[in-house]
Amino acid sequence: MEYLCPSLWKSIVFRSDEIALMKFCDIDTEAQARELTGCEVFFPRKLAAERTEDVSWAQIVGYSLIDEQTKRTIGKITAVDETTVNTLFEVVTSEGDDVLIPASNELIVEADTVGQTITMRIPAGTARPITHRIKEIQMKQQICILGSTGSIGTQALDVISQHPDLYEAYALTANKRWKELADQARRFHPSAVVIADENYYESLSSALSDMPDIKVYAGTKALEEIVESPSIDMVLTAMVGYSGLAPTIHAIKAKKKICLANKETLVVAGELILQLAQQYHTPILPVDSEHSAIFQSLVGEDDNEIEKILLTCSGGPFRTFTHEQLKSVTAADALKHPTWEMGAKITIDSASLMNKGFEVIEAKWLFGVPADKIQVLIHPQSIVHSAVQFVDGGVKAQLECPTCAFLYNMLSHSLSDCHSMAIV
Repeated sequence: MEYLCPSLWKSIVFRSDEIALMKFCDIDTEAQARELTGCEVFFPRKLAAERTEDVSWAQIVGYSLIDEQTKRTIGKITAVDETTVNTLFEVVTSEGDDVLIPASNELIVEADTVGQTITMRIPAGTARPITHRIKEIQMKQQICILGSTGSIGTQALDVISQHPDLYEAYALTANKRWKELADQARRFHPSAVVIADENYYESLSSALSDMPDIKVYAGTKALEEIVESPSIDMVLTAMVGYSGLAPTIHAIKAKKKICLANKETLVVAGELILQLAQQYHTPILPVDSEHSAIFQSLVGEDDNEIEKILLTCSGGPFRTFTHEQLKSVTAADALKHPTWEMGAKITIDSASLMNKGFEVIEAKWLFGVPADKIQVLIHPQSIVHSAVQFVDGGVKAQLECPTCAFLYNMLSHSLSDCHSMAIV
């Protein structure tokens, strides 16, 4: 079925699978249009008057919004109202099917009811287009990943690749692994990449010389500046060790949502970080499995006093070793974690249980619970990822098998906006 609409152009023929612009200078009646096009022709205003109450023409909830120029998805419509749709579209109904036709405006280019997409013409300099015209739009979240080549960083990119309508990698950073960073840039097309070690700037720039849209920066100063970009919505801090502190502070001051996977930031400056988060009203969401589990267990328990936090621990590769056996272990032995595949530093820290000590400190700052109310429990199966015991005797825990899917779910939970609370 084809539809003729006198709109921006003298006439437009809409087909079910494409839009063809056909300009006829002197079409005034349906008869003339039918004679020239050789198809059934309907004028939208006529059919709009024939709409019945049970027609679900306004259901563009879930449609993705596409930038006409870049062809990128910029958001998803989560709510609409009839006035908005009438303003932005002409709607026709034929043989039980609803067809959205862009009305005479400068924003909507095309509405695809099959692919559920709306292509928009975005005025230059407009960062959040037509949010005042559509009742509610879930804009694609722009994410900066500090440490994108590490274990957490690569898994976060996997989450982004699985949800391209919700997330986009705006900036990716690495310390020295410029080859991996270049590969990620080619796959995810971020606006910027940063290599912390300036010695690798030339190599990274050369590797991405054929992609001028990706800006290449180097140095610790660049890390601190990139997180302040107005385009960024959230920062995933997955850098190793103390190096994550300074950029995290800059991100908090820029009021970016912090997805915290760098526990050393709170170990060395927990009090400062929490003070800044409160001062700048910046949410902090834990990514570590144990702290994410505690976080989820506390949802809905604002009025329930915490008796203690139960922080689980696998015990590491030397859990069953005797004192004599421990005298002869090697670094290679320590790197064989029985449950998780992680970076070298955190794996060594886990084998020595130093990492669990860090996590106790992190939990103390994140949840405002004194250390003597944080109990570490050895749990080799790593199914209970942590729990909270309340003064009323109840215990809430987060359980999931220790697989890649679990890590994926933890990251998805931290990146999403489904939280009913945040740590500030």
